[in-house]
Amino acid sequence: MSRVIDKLAEPAEKKKTRVIVASCSRTGTLGLYFAMKILGYKPYHMYEVVLVQGKQGMSALLEAVTAQHNRLSGIKRFGKADLDKLTADYDCLIEIPSFLGPALLDEYVQDPEVKFILTERDPDRWAKSVNGTAGFIITAAASFPLNILKYFDEELRIFLALNTILYAVLADGTKPGQLGNEAALTRNYVEYIKAVKNTVPKERLLVVKLEDGLGWEQICPFLDVPIPEEKYPRGNDVDNFKAMAEGYFKERTRAAMLRLGALLVPALVEKISQARATKDAIYAELVYDNIAPSWMANVGDALERAKGAFCKSYNTFTLILRVVAMASFLHNVDQVWCHQSEIQWLVSGKLNQNESDMLHTTANTTYEFPDGPFVGIHKAPNVAIIVPNAIMPRIVVESGWNESLNRLREDAGEWLVGGNGAVQAAIIVNWTSNRTTRRVRGVVELYTLDRSGMPRLQQREQIFPVPPGIQPGNQAITLTRWMIFGRSARPGASPGDILPLGIDRLRTIAQIDMAKMGYSPA
Repeated sequence: MSRVIDKLAEPAEKKKTRVIVASCSRTGTLGLYFAMKILGYKPYHMYEVVLVQGKQGMSALLEAVTAQHNRLSGIKRFGKADLDKLTADYDCLIEIPSFLGPALLDEYVQDPEVKFILTERDPDRWAKSVNGTAGFIITAAASFPLNILKYFDEELRIFLALNTILYAVLADGTKPGQLGNEAALTRNYVEYIKAVKNTVPKERLLVVKLEDGLGWEQICPFLDVPIPEEKYPRGNDVDNFKAMAEGYFKERTRAAMLRLGALLVPALVEKISQARATKDAIYAELVYDNIAPSWMANVGDALERAKGAFCKSYNTFTLILRVVAMASFLHNVDQVWCHQSEIQWLVSGKLNQNESDMLHTTANTTYEFPDGPFVGIHKAPNVAIIVPNAIMPRIVVESGWNESLNRLREDAGEWLVGGNGAVQAAIIVNWTSNRTTRRVRGVVELYTLDRSGMPRLQQREQIFPVPPGIQPGNQAITLTRWMIFGRSARPGASPGDILPLGIDRLRTIAQIDMAKMGYSPA
């Protein structure tokens, strides 16, 4: 899965990290942010991320935090090189270890020139302060109007998502006011402070208790810098924090309101009509972004009016809607392929009648992920093989044309990771046409999850041109009884029994259907 950090330009140079403030939020860190600027440092802090870097900076930090704390997110965890790229313009990092875990400190302890500051306060008072500030944002994010408007402003959505996941990490997923919420906050805070003290050598760590006072007298001698003439900057109390948050919300909600007037349905129907009017088109797919969940009922109405178009997928996190405006004969050969293969399994004795009856094979049926990292996402695979009493399919097949191979691979990853283990295999069929020669090439790929829960390419077979030396019947996508039936397999049957999807059969079906379109195999 592509990452925001990988798309950022490589920095011309990386500032050397000089100081790390390993404190948690609400322990004088905003005051330290301004203090370090006065002392000549360039500090990285949430204030900087939100109000200076904006959407791009928040997106990258959200990605880092999500990858660190949600192993099913499908996002590769940040290494030190990634973090160096994210913070290349800064020589002082504030709160970052509390976001990504104290183990991060090990990387910086190796550099003897890096100094560490840890501010702490009474754990119970800290928990109440967090709920009065970050908790205020979490509550607002789940309440009207932000719970609606966030879908109409990308920066606002990312800001709320970032704060939500950071709070969830601190509070073990509990919400402000819930039973056990403050106990979870206090427990995690105490454990984090202990971990920092156990990781950083005492001679390089300045520990300051807020109750004893925090000012130039504490930090300047430790940093070997003179005390400035300016008064030590004080951070934000609860009232000031709420005022800053409300000011930010006001700006972002104004931008969101401007987008509310977008007329999706008429535009969608018009685009579908235009796509179908293209004489030489063999497949048409429309992609829309910033589509709010509240609009999806209207999208269904639009597709009904368009007759034959269907929603391919809708991602409630990215707010991207994909609509197939015109499918071709060849686009749907995988449906016939799977159906005929299931008949062959029964006729050959690989399945008995009861097992065959258990297989429910659907086409372009929309499924909603019930849990996992992509909960709420809607996807409609070209083919889905599902067994009774299952919410999600066991096997999915996606098909596409030409330049869509990377997108199909992302689809496969979303099915496997988002399915939370329910989807055992994702098959993608990709066709490439040459409109000059009227020839078609094709490949089919099988993806499964590896032992770490990440998508992997398990098998790749060429459809057209037919690979040299391939004997009839010797090329197939290999599925197993366990992949298809899981715990629903009949007693006594081996879960490793092979149930093949023969490539010869796929070639025959594809050749018939591409001929209807005026094409032939490459």
